[in-house]
Amino acid sequence: MRRLLSIFTISILNVVYAIAQDNNIEVLNSAYSRKDWPTFANNFPYTFTEFLTVYGYDEQSGPMPLYFEGFNHIQFLFSNDRILDNHYLEKLLKLTEGYQWEADGANYLSMQIESLISNYPYEISEFMNDKPNPQVKDFLKCAIATPYPEPENTNYYKEYLALVNLYEVHSPKIARLLETAHKELMDEWVEK
Repeated sequence: MRRLLSIFTISILNVVYAIAQDNNIEVLNSAYSRKDWPTFANNFPYTFTEFLTVYGYDEQSGPMPLYFEGFNHIQFLFSNDRILDNHYLEKLLKLTEGYQWEADGANYLSMQIESLISNYPYEISEFMNDKPNPQVKDFLKCAIATPYPEPENTNYYKEYLALVNLYEVHSPKIARLLETAHKELMDEWVEK
């Protein structure tokens, strides 16, 4: 009886989650079409797993509900200077926990975060100063992620070194964690 109740509870929770996700997708699309940045940003996925269920691509089931809108939606998220408010930076920090490079949506996110840390080193340094190293490392890993992080990829390596040099001035902690994130990407690439 207890097992049956557990299965029933899990089934109900899955239905509730699916309804909530459908509602959130409608809110995101509606806010984007109205160019309502605060509503859009507040309803943007909070975790990387949630992000992938909205903007990702699954080999078995195909594109997720907003896969084809991913590029425009992610550009819109980063189009407002309020993205630098602590509330939204905190959201981005949470969103990038456990980040793994993937084509399309995750890559679009990576490009925007790389642009953010390149253009706002002072603000990013101030915000990240008291954050736990593992969270900051995942955020930076997202920013420098590429399918080919090896030094022979000249453009990637030049951009990576420019970021390290930039942050050595603003935040030695971030410069050091960029190096750690790069090493992790290299190790993951070698494993593939």
